[in-house]
Amino acid sequence: MSGFVLLRVRAHRLLLAAALLSVLLTTTVLTTLAAFSGAIGDAGLRHRCGPAPRRPPRYR
Repeated sequence: MSGFVLLRVRAHRLLLAAALLSVLLTTTVLTTLAAFSGAIGDAGLRHRCGPAPRRPPRYR
């Protein structure tokens, strides 16, 4: 049985490589988007909760 599976994998190497590459690419993109989303959320919260901006003094 395992010999048959190995023959099938060998026959469809290119298809198997394309499937593995697409899974790897999808996982990478989703991980990057999750990290970016978390970083943007933290930066927005830090910006919103930070100290009020200083105004320059008004001269008459």
